[in-house]
Amino acid sequence: SQDPSYSGIAPGAQVLAIKAFSSTGTATTADVISGISKCLEKASAYNIKVFSFSFGGNIYSGACDTDSLASVANELVEMGFFVAAASGNTGDSTKINSPACGSNVTAVGAVYDSSSSVPDTIPSFSNANSLLDILAPGVNICTTTIKTAGSGSCSGKTSSTTSGETIIEGNNKYGSFSGTSLSAPLVAGAAALVAQYKKEEANTVLDPTTIASYLTTYG
Repeated sequence: SQDPSYSGIAPGAQVLAIKAFSSTGTATTADVISGISKCLEKASAYNIKVFSFSFGGNIYSGACDTDSLASVANELVEMGFFVAAASGNTGDSTKINSPACGSNVTAVGAVYDSSSSVPDTIPSFSNANSLLDILAPGVNICTTTIKTAGSGSCSGKTSSTTSGETIIEGNNKYGSFSGTSLSAPLVAGAAALVAQYKKEEANTVLDPTTIASYLTTYG
């Protein structure tokens, strides 16, 4: 977002968005894999380093490396890309969705502060099992939207840019959403920041496993 109130985790990062889902929110595995292939075609030209997956396929209690989506996600990590994937929103305490259950994938669940005295509460919808790697905010997240999707006080935001120009966003530019699909891109943004910091600090290119280790160790 260009609105400073909702700048995101890595506001300087460029985002390549590939549409694989229909207007009703459905897609086949082939559709998603085709979208991933399109990203790979552009990876060098756009310096792509991180993938964020806010979708889920089948649900598993253990590693699902033979699953088609998980297999492709695992291959991305092996190629040097960091991959964050939503764990799913069915409230399962023993299973998470593919591709988050891939062994190389960073599986992301949701968390929120239910009050000032009760921080880091896991919402009932967030899937989790032993493969879950990290939690990130996933309740009432303000983000850009279309039409009348979403709800909450962040809708209809009005703000000013650094140049002083006022942006009237209207009633349909921002919405409040909940789900692990909101959590995964926050982790992806954090991964981008870690990668950039180490590159600028010591000209070090971190592999995705090391980035994941930094995030899970230091939060």
